[in-house]
Amino acid sequence: MGKIKDFLFGKKVIFVDSKVGNMEARVKRNNPHKRYTWTSEHLIAGQMKPTIFLLDGNYEKPYKNQLNAVHQILDSLDKIMPQIDKAVKNQPDINQKYKEKDFYLSDIIPYEAETGVMKFEVIFEPVDGNKKDYISCLWENGKLYQDFDGNLTEIKAE
Repeated sequence: MGKIKDFLFGKKVIFVDSKVGNMEARVKRNNPHKRYTWTSEHLIAGQMKPTIFLLDGNYEKPYKNQLNAVHQILDSLDKIMPQIDKAVKNQPDINQKYKEKDFYLSDIIPYEAETGVMKFEVIFEPVDGNKKDYISCLWENGKLYQDFDGNLTEIKAE
């Protein structure tokens, strides 16, 4: 089954990163111009559940600029979490149900990756898997933004 899977979907390649864990991609050809999706699920220190990472890259590894941006997000997570707490407090439909520690960083995904701009969708979900609310933010150049009625508004910690 493994050889058939490798033939159909490509050979599994693993790239090890100290902050995002073992990133995997399925590579059919060593074509430097083809973009591959690299994935990882890794438990970040201080988080209650693992975070899923999706990054673009070539046949060898994720693109360095995307990996560096994700490292920036992770390095500033202690500053981001109070911003998420503020975002929760500003949403009356969920602010009564949650506290800051009820959320964890669930996903980091490139946003408009084709443009080459380092933007990521950063998603926070409740630790309690039975609760369905979540907060989705846009991260760009060290700042978090949330979409309110079609307008991006920067989320700043108080």
